[in-house]
Amino acid sequence: MPERQIKKLQRLSGPDGVTYCYFQRPGSRSRPWLWFEPWEVPDFEGPFALFECERATGHWRVLRRSRTTWASRPTFRLVRRDRAERSVGGASTSERG
Repeated sequence: MPERQIKKLQRLSGPDGVTYCYFQRPGSRSRPWLWFEPWEVPDFEGPFALFECERATGHWRVLRRSRTTWASRPTFRLVRRDRAERSVGGASTSERG
């Protein structure tokens, strides 16, 4: 089974509104950016969208737009804060009586 991931693809367009290409920024500076041609990505409104991508031999292939919204995905800070609160036993120590 090929590897599949949800990726945030951003649009690179010029001042005339023509889309030149799409790209995905890596999580760290040492990783390469992923570039996609306009014909590889289904059209969407706005500067970015989430897509389900599949790893093919030597590249990533865009399958379809994800139904997941960016706001519904938990951020790293929220997950860390939840874990910290659970390990302490609830609210922060300054709120205890």
